[in-house]
Amino acid sequence: MPPFISAGAAMTSVKTESAAILLALAVLSVVCSLPAQTNQKAQAWGTPANGLEMSLSLDPATAPPPAIPAITLHFRNVGSASLNVLLGGGCTVLYPNSVVLSLTDSSGNATRLTYLGPDAAGCAGASVVFIVPLSPNEEHSIPLKLDYYKILSDITHRYEYAWKPGSTYSVQAELETKPEETIKNVWNGLVKSDKLEIHFPSGN
Repeated sequence: MPPFISAGAAMTSVKTESAAILLALAVLSVVCSLPAQTNQKAQAWGTPANGLEMSLSLDPATAPPPAIPAITLHFRNVGSASLNVLLGGGCTVLYPNSVVLSLTDSSGNATRLTYLGPDAAGCAGASVVFIVPLSPNEEHSIPLKLDYYKILSDITHRYEYAWKPGSTYSVQAELETKPEETIKNVWNGLVKSDKLEIHFPSGN
């Protein structure tokens, strides 16, 4: 865990002048930064649960836009105690495979996506758990790969992407951790992110 910084009367006029200059620079800095702050959209967070809250954000746009947009998952400790957040486990890579994604279309139809990324079938040998420690007010971000998530088609009986190119959806992340007998001192509860609107561009 990361651990939680006088001069005599002869210097009074110098210190006063220096303070005035620093104050003027600070005011100028704030004024100059106001337009940029006004244009930025504040990041939205879901409802906290047992000291933990979660958010999704869309990565900066690229040209041309990718067929599958890139998103990032954010966790933040809003409680007064340190947390150990269990995000998943595997045998080859550490990925938050315990986080479940849901996709909702413009008609309000929600679909729960199935994770099909690395170690989705489990491990034949030893596995490791993915735990992120968070101190109070600490935030942690993890890139998510939407191409790891699909649904089982009722028509083809194969796993396919749940979205249609050229359409707009909202995506929400959910993490539920129940008390574990083998893993002690981890965060327990059910937390959901905000709903992030995401557009899947049309194919060329």
